[in-house]
Amino acid sequence: MPLATIKHMAHVIHYQDDIFLIDSLARFVTDASRLDIDADIMGDTVFAAIQMSDRSLRAMRELILSNDHLVDRTEYMRLLANASLILSHAIQDILNSKNSLQQAFALRGDELLAISKAHGAMAEELKSEIYSTIADNPPGDEQVSGDEISELLRG
Repeated sequence: MPLATIKHMAHVIHYQDDIFLIDSLARFVTDASRLDIDADIMGDTVFAAIQMSDRSLRAMRELILSNDHLVDRTEYMRLLANASLILSHAIQDILNSKNSLQQAFALRGDELLAISKAHGAMAEELKSEIYSTIADNPPGDEQVSGDEISELLRG
């Protein structure tokens, strides 16, 4: 198949797989925040994971929020909110630690704090959107109970 044809084919987004990898990156940052790793060896890798998680979370948020017709949209928002919160907490843990990673990131503290706050806000925004989506559904067979809402928002 010619390359030109491949470029024009419909692009399929595998939301759940992408969110899984984003969540894995955020959990990698969490693991790094809990260990006393050598910042000279792993600092750039951890910082790159933070940046990649940040960019990926923002891009995925835009895709999900712009598509009201996704079948599992509420679940994707829940998963994304959880990953965003995990990243936010991991960055806070790094900034509040007294290990070599925190010392290595001292000059990037303002940038990391801004990323952390942005993802805390993103998680709240996504949770609000979940509530709004559920509230907008008309009553009927597909109505979601309060217990199901709690389960969706629990991470």
